[in-house]
Formats: sequence, structure tokens, C-alpha cells
Amino acid sequence: MQPIDLSRRDLLLASAAFVAAPDSLVIDTHMHAWSLDLKRYPAKPPEPNVKPQSEEGSAERYIQEMKQDKVDLAVLVSPRQYGWDNRYIADCIRRYPRLFVGHGLIDPHDPDNAKVLEREVRRNGLAGMRLSPIYHPKEQWLNAKENHALWRKAGDLGAVFNVFLAAPQCSQLEDMVQRFPNVRIVVDHLGRPEIIARPPWAEDVSLLRLASYPNVWVKFTELYTASKTKVYPYKDVQPFGQAVYDAFGPKRLLFGTGMVATTRRIPLADELRLVREDIPYFTAADKPLILGRNAAGIWKWKT
Repeated sequence: MQPIDLSRRDLLLASAAFVAAPDSLVIDTHMHAWSLDLKRYPAKPPEPNVKPQSEEGSAERYIQEMKQDKVDLAVLVSPRQYGWDNRYIADCIRRYPRLFVGHGLIDPHDPDNAKVLEREVRRNGLAGMRLSPIYHPKEQWLNAKENHALWRKAGDLGAVFNVFLAAPQCSQLEDMVQRFPNVRIVVDHLGRPEIIARPPWAEDVSLLRLASYPNVWVKFTELYTASKTKVYPYKDVQPFGQAVYDAFGPKRLLFGTGMVATTRRIPLADELRLVREDIPYFTAADKPLILGRNAAGIWKWKT
């Protein structure tokens, strides 16, 4: 498949922020984007089973979706295929600074990763990093002493960490949240819960404990991944979702999706419909917060 080329008119539209009233602002806080140009942006995954994408997933393709479904802004998250090389995401936010902020990936075993974070924020304009201990279930690097300097640097820079973890790893995150209360933390995908029929949710309760820390937000995303039935609107996940809602409140939940175009698990329009119509405990007052206003208070787009 050939890469998407935007027309000059599209490029001009994308160079200016999409205008939305505060109550209709939509921010996608979780969008993976990539280039099919593996010479310019080579695949360097840290895990051998991660294969580079073969379907179109560029920022330009996503801009088309944003226009179609009226998404105003987005947080681009570097996909695993690039490993610790964040150049594609950095290039995207340079091209479209009023549409995107970016999160890269960082090597948790690099003894100089605090310096890497500073470079990526100051020189390459990234808003923060995604930490993904879920890929290392037998390791405990998230709260390792060797990474305290990384967290201190994040606090100094005002960088945001979004954290992709499994439920048993929430206690490690709680340790770091306590140590570094000035670092803004966004937990991916409801903490990737193991859904069972009723509470108590055992390990997943540890995510709910994080609600007592005001610097922690949760992405109310990927219900389809957690669902055992895979049937929209994922009613088997709703009891746990309501527990997260009750614990964190609507001001600390975030809308997001995940992938571009044909690689999506469900269409973007259905992702929006899920929040707007099919989460029964979201009130009319909650939805503008979750869809955009909360995210606007965490990340800053150029104006």
C-alpha cells in the first residue's frame, strides 16, 4: 500500500488547530502512528516477536480520520516496532504541532535514560514517554532504584509518563507515584484488567488504589481487549469500568483509541459512540471532560 499524500489544502488545514468549543473538544490520547518507509524509519523492536506494520498508519492517514470523525487533537505514541528510536513521532509533531503532541519509548535498562529523556523533550519536542513493563512480566524495573533519576528528570521537565502495565505491576507504579508526586502519570487501557464476573477483582483492585493520588489519570480505553465476549458495547467490562469511574471520578478519565485505519479493532466512530452513548454511568456533564477537557489539562498543544 502506498503512503498517504495530503493535498496542499489538507496540509494547510492540518497546520492550524482544529477549532472546537470547550464542551465539544475531542482529544484522542492514544494513537500509534508509523511510516511504511523502513529505510528512513527502520524497525528496531526490543522484542523479537514484534513485526513492523505493513498497513498504512501514517500521521497523514490519521489526519483524514480526524477530519472525518471530528477529532480535534491527539497524543501520538511511538509504536513498539521502533524500539527506542522516536524519530518518526518527533517528525510528526514537528510537521503538525497544532494537532499532535508525542510520547516516545525509552529503554528502562539504559543507565543514562534520564539524559535521553531530557534530549527527547528539549530537542525533539516530545511531551513524555510511554513506559511498558507489561512486556517484562518477570522483571521489576518500573520502581527500580536505577530509574529514580529518570523519574526525577520527568518531574523537573514536566514530562508525562503513560504506563502500560499488567494488573500485578500496579504496586510498583504506586511506589513511584508516592516517591514522585509531581510526575503526571496516565495509566493505559484501564490497567489491562483480567475481567471476571463480579468483584472483588483481586489484582485489579490495586489500580483502584491509585485513585488516591491526584497525579494519576486512567485511559478508559480498549474495553474490547479486556472483554471476554468481544461484543460491543462490552458489557462484561462495564462493572469494572464503573469501579474505575467511581474511584477516579470523571475528571481523571481519558478517551483514546489506539491504531489507524484498517489496523483499528473497532472504527473510530464506534470508539466515540461508546463514550457518548453506551457507557451507562457516564453523565452528560462527564462526557466533555472524558472526551477532551481532561486531556487539555495534562498536555499542551501549540497555538
